Amino acid sequence: MSLQCRVCLDALSNAYYLFEETGGITLAEIIQFCAQVQIAEDDGLPTFICPVCCEDAQQAFAFIQKARQSDEKLRASRSITQQPLQVDPESVAESNVEMQELVVELLMDSDEIHNQLHPVESLEEHFDLTSDTECALDLTSEQSEENLPDLEIVSALADQDQEGVSLATNNSNGPCYYCCHEDCLLTFHTKEALKRHAGLNHPTEQHSAPNVQHRCDNCDRGFATAEDQRIHQTAFHLKRTIVSSSYKGRPNTRLSLFTATEKKCCDCFASFPTLEALLKHAVQQHSIRKAVHDPTRPVRCEVCFKLFRCRTKRNYHQSIPYKPLRYRCGTCDACFRTSAQLETHEIEQHSTEQKYVCGKCGACFKSAQNLKMHTLLHEEKREVCKTCGVRFHRKSNLRIHERVHSNTYYAVCPHCDKKYKTQSQLKQHLKVHTQERSLGCRYCAKRFMYTSDRKRHEMTHTGEYPFVCGGCSRKFSRNRPYTQHVAVCKAAAKDEA
Repeated sequence: MSLQCRVCLDALSNAYYLFEETGGITLAEIIQFCAQVQIAEDDGLPTFICPVCCEDAQQAFAFIQKARQSDEKLRASRSITQQPLQVDPESVAESNVEMQELVVELLMDSDEIHNQLHPVESLEEHFDLTSDTECALDLTSEQSEENLPDLEIVSALADQDQEGVSLATNNSNGPCYYCCHEDCLLTFHTKEALKRHAGLNHPTEQHSAPNVQHRCDNCDRGFATAEDQRIHQTAFHLKRTIVSSSYKGRPNTRLSLFTATEKKCCDCFASFPTLEALLKHAVQQHSIRKAVHDPTRPVRCEVCFKLFRCRTKRNYHQSIPYKPLRYRCGTCDACFRTSAQLETHEIEQHSTEQKYVCGKCGACFKSAQNLKMHTLLHEEKREVCKTCGVRFHRKSNLRIHERVHSNTYYAVCPHCDKKYKTQSQLKQHLKVHTQERSLGCRYCAKRFMYTSDRKRHEMTHTGEYPFVCGGCSRKFSRNRPYTQHVAVCKAAAKDEA
């Protein structure tokens, strides 16, 4: 969702609502008071302001109020309130120019201010003739008078500023109310402002009847079932975890979970029209991982519940589905997200050259990665299972093996109730439901679901079988029928003898 600051016109990811009332006055009224511009909620123009411009408005407002209060005290001390002040128009114009320069200079000297405040066109319109103080300047028009906030509200707000109370920012904890709409990243300081925003911008999510039992704690939206409420609040807590008003540096790629048109599962890459639909899918298909705990991987993905060693790896994992497929294979038009993936594909699928040779056994490979994996076979197996003593070359293989000794499952079939401890087991099982025969014989038109079936079939073409009977030279593709045949063959040989 793209927003624009009303003052500096920059694109926003975190903004303040102009018509949110704080201390009896809104930001829109403050900007009108300071800059003499017309701001209406229904004028079709941006209704938000960035934090920098918000601070500009507060400082300008505080400066004007400080100058007015000082002037009142000085004039009261000199007892000039009994006589109306006669002001020369030319001197007022000169003082206006000086005041403008002072306001701009004050703002420009601040290290935290990056945008210039528009100069006030007429400071005469900032004073009220009905004030109990000594004197005031004439308002130039009735329209200007209508645009001014009530002086009692303005004075109270100025007192709050002097006491260190921030008008539209929470310097300690940041905004505390997030918009629950899945594509909206705005934050608010009060629930009333949040409700007003939801009514104007997300009318389809209006609050339901008062007697609804299931409500969101944040936006008070009602739900028909407790499950719908739970999914909605899960999305809200996910947003509160990911969206950070204090985030600096590179753009937060995890925000794609809210800003993308299609929401994608970071585990199986399935697409969904809404974030709540994605979270329902995650609960149904991936929540089985919630039972998994690993002290070496303390960070859990909020969507698919995978575990990671650090937040950086988790963040990258969540951003992968939204990376564009920029790299296209020139041979088969397959697309990939990274150049490394494209290179691996071209080597594995379209290259026959095996230029990487093992220095110990002479085996040849297409890629350096495959050679590196192979060389582990010549080294000592350093990873040992503490339960059964089986040894492995790699920690990842040991970790997968250790699942055999636990009652924890990591994957569940979306078509039946079967559960599996590895994704590869689930992938093989899914073929029972899909009946997909993706593996074709390299010698005929037959196709197979499993690599082992294709391998045994291709033996009929090549004549190369792994098991050959020493008595009758009969060949077998499986060990079990071969063993049974050998026993029979030996018994027959004994009978003949």
